[in-house]
Amino acid sequence: MDNLSEQFFKALDQYQVEGLSLKWPSHSFSELKMSVAGVQVGKSISFILPCNPLYQDCMGFLHPGYLSFAFNEAFYCFAFSIANRPCIPIQTNFSLINPIPITSSALTIEISISAKSRKLLLLTGKAKNYREKVHALANAIVTPYSVSNSSE
Repeated sequence: MDNLSEQFFKALDQYQVEGLSLKWPSHSFSELKMSVAGVQVGKSISFILPCNPLYQDCMGFLHPGYLSFAFNEAFYCFAFSIANRPCIPIQTNFSLINPIPITSSALTIEISISAKSRKLLLLTGKAKNYREKVHALANAIVTPYSVSNSSE
């Protein structure tokens, strides 16, 4: 893992939650081989997502589900960094704008905060190639997770 990613996840480790075993980065994030490319604290974050040829659809493009999965991981990480506790996406939307050739090396996933209240965060995201061409858009409504409310 690169230095910026290590620093980002080390910062998240300071916010432990009683009753939860948190591991940063998550197994899913590690499997995607994503890395943190840039952070504007409390405003936005960028990730690099390698295009894995194992996730090719029948037409030779990167499977949209792979990209949607990466957006969700990015939403989890960014929301935790803002709320300083685990957050759960209660609604996510994903739109593929342009198919991604499987020969692409990587995409940049940019996540920013659009709105914030005590109980909700609205996050928006873009996936772009190295030429800044937008391939996908996503957004999520995220709410902080509370261990005490999990059984209700």
